[in-house]
Amino acid sequence: MMIPVSKPWLTEVERKYVDEAVSSGWISSNGPFIARFEEAFASYVGAKHAISVNNGTAACHIALVACGVRSGHRVAVPAMTFVATANAVRYCGAIPVGVDIDADTWNMSAGELASCHREGPIDFVFQVHLYGNIQGPAIMESASGAILVEDSCEALGGEWGDKKAGILGRAGAFSFFGNKTISTGEGGMVVTNDDEVAERARLFKGQGQTSRYFHEVVGYNYRMTNIQAAIGVGQIERIGDIMAEKRRVYERYESRIGDLMQRKEPFSVHSCWAVTARVGNPESISASLAENGVETRRTFYPLCDLPPYAGDCPHGATESQKLRESGLTLPSYPELTNKEVDFVCDIVDRHRDKK
Repeated sequence: MMIPVSKPWLTEVERKYVDEAVSSGWISSNGPFIARFEEAFASYVGAKHAISVNNGTAACHIALVACGVRSGHRVAVPAMTFVATANAVRYCGAIPVGVDIDADTWNMSAGELASCHREGPIDFVFQVHLYGNIQGPAIMESASGAILVEDSCEALGGEWGDKKAGILGRAGAFSFFGNKTISTGEGGMVVTNDDEVAERARLFKGQGQTSRYFHEVVGYNYRMTNIQAAIGVGQIERIGDIMAEKRRVYERYESRIGDLMQRKEPFSVHSCWAVTARVGNPESISASLAENGVETRRTFYPLCDLPPYAGDCPHGATESQKLRESGLTLPSYPELTNKEVDFVCDIVDRHRDKK
């Protein structure tokens, strides 16, 4: 039986709420589960506002728009991230500036950000907590005057200091895709403690409508459905159990192959979203794991290796390239057993011993 790289943990709780949503007839972008999910999510992350949207990319776009990103702004993004981070910047007409990562934490390098900022002022920093490694707001010392926005799609449940990821900057964006810590199939959320940002996020996600059929701005149809929100309510009610199991899996991997994993950021609590290891020979190990029924994923391509973003990393992406060449993402979902983690690590170790 195949061990997948990820899968959502759904129970009768989520099924019950979906049945309620279907029975009520509220299946589109209105219905009581939407407000319930937003309120419960805001409470969990410690935000004043949570605004639901239809996917994580939409959350990134709306967060940037609501924070004031517009045409001509220079927005720093990590050179190593899923492409949606940079795409959301381009949707705003802004200029993504790819910043190489730190060799150990795999998050945006403060030194590289400072160099980019000196060569042309950075207006916004779109921070990514890669694989759930929570980077604190001290990164902003490298881009004085810039505004911090978080792509927290991989960071749910992580913390920096006494704050949850997502509220370290002006706004944060989350994803509820099937491989995320909690899932609604597709879906996303924007969180903020800024009333004006929240108002703008709600305006733009709903076609810019301020009263029935009156549209104040050119908006977007980014609304979450009541059925998605019903699943989300069940998931956020179970977030304590989900996070406990994710942490168990992550720590089991650390006990076996921790020297291959990313170094945790100081003052942070890792979200344990995904276990990625620098195995040195990812193609060979991935093939061996596949032969034994274990699914894996390679790391993302550096942005400057993607045709739409060629030339957008002014200082190159040396460390991002190294991670791409050596990194492999391993199974890390909540229902993964310790025995299965050990099975995966045994195969990784056998290949490592041959190097």
